[in-house]
Amino acid sequence: MLAARQLREARVARLTEAAAEISRRWDGQDLVEARDAIDSFSDAIELRDAVISGLRGGAVGDQRVTDYNVLLREPDFFDDLGAQELLGGVTLQWVELTMKDIVLSRWDLWSLTVEGLKEIDGVSSYGNFERLAQKVKGEKLGCFDSLKRSLATRLLRALDY
Repeated sequence: MLAARQLREARVARLTEAAAEISRRWDGQDLVEARDAIDSFSDAIELRDAVISGLRGGAVGDQRVTDYNVLLREPDFFDDLGAQELLGGVTLQWVELTMKDIVLSRWDLWSLTVEGLKEIDGVSSYGNFERLAQKVKGEKLGCFDSLKRSLATRLLRALDY
């Protein structure tokens, strides 16, 4: 009993630490700078065009997009958050309690860009972000997503994480 309680307490401590780090990162200067840059675009289409143009070394309107990587900090954050949730670093319940509206609104903003990047690369660059948004929306995931989640959970249990 004592060992099980200690394991639960250690897991809670790890989850709390991971949640605090996610919150610090969201409020950190890099993501504040990214959100300011993102907010300068009028809509998701203009944002997509800027990222795609920046990727290709081009311009949007009369403004050259020189550092589209600043813009990509935000979907990178949500992709990392999705990976953390998938691997058990944070729980879906924590994401829903603290960031549900943010995840959904930002996915609505970024989904066109993610699709545009898929067309260029042929792969999904932000699959964890997309999966997290689907989970938060309550959408059913495909069988492979459930299998990946199950395998990740088993691996973490085997490692006593």
